[in-house]
Amino acid sequence: MGDLLKPQQEKFVDALVSGSNQTNAAIAAGYDPNRARITACELVTKSNIQRRIQERIRDANLETDEVIGTLASQMRSDICDFMDENGQITPETIRNSGQSHLIKKLKVTKKIMFSDGDMAIGEEIKHEIELHDAQAAASKLAQIYVLERKIGAKEASTVDNGLQMFHEKMVKYAEAKGKPIPTLDESKLTYESADLGAIG
Repeated sequence: MGDLLKPQQEKFVDALVSGSNQTNAAIAAGYDPNRARITACELVTKSNIQRRIQERIRDANLETDEVIGTLASQMRSDICDFMDENGQITPETIRNSGQSHLIKKLKVTKKIMFSDGDMAIGEEIKHEIELHDAQAAASKLAQIYVLERKIGAKEASTVDNGLQMFHEKMVKYAEAKGKPIPTLDESKLTYESADLGAIG
């Protein structure tokens, strides 16, 4: 069967589907780090590897729009969405935001205050959150569109067409979520800020 991958190629696909860029996926699969970028470019042009990537995405039951939506949410996340009117973050403000999936890390610090003696007079609870990296999400979004262009959209073989596809998806997502519609220039900045060189 022509679609059978060598073990090293399968490791490359595993790393790629797990979110690594192409160069890092090649290194993780055990290819020569000095040639990883070139090797990755060669691998993703092979039709059997392209089909395997598509199969893996389907097997994971992830719709492309779901992945794109999650990354776009991370890219546009705003810490203010989790604060109350006094600038405090509490479990209630997190829950009420309906966006807890955007939080990468939550730290709760409890401080007990004492009077001059050993008598506790109160406590202070502080919540700190770390959101997923917006720039990393933007980079991954651009990588998805470049990979999507290489795999399935042969008519979108130029950077301009790829940018147009990227912009249309961003507009569609923003409209669906009631978010501000990005201009083509804003989409272009996001698209160009990604590590496109590392993925061929």
